[in-house]
Amino acid sequence: AYWTLAQKLPGAKAALLDGTGLSEEDIAAAVARLKAGEAADAALDDRYVMAFTIAGNADDCRELAAAYAAAGVT
Repeated sequence: AYWTLAQKLPGAKAALLDGTGLSEEDIAAAVARLKAGEAADAALDDRYVMAFTIAGNADDCRELAAAYAAAGVT
């Protein structure tokens, strides 16, 4: 859903791409694979986990949350 929105709103696309290390082509390919019915664990590699989640031990999570906050995420 977010990628569909990003196609219509340049600001939404920039928000999805900035700082993720993923290209527009990477995300478009993953979305196409998911829409085709491929399981998320096969279509999305560790880059997506690192780009869009907070996971790990407590210290890791605090560090990632602080990085998101520093970047302006509320």
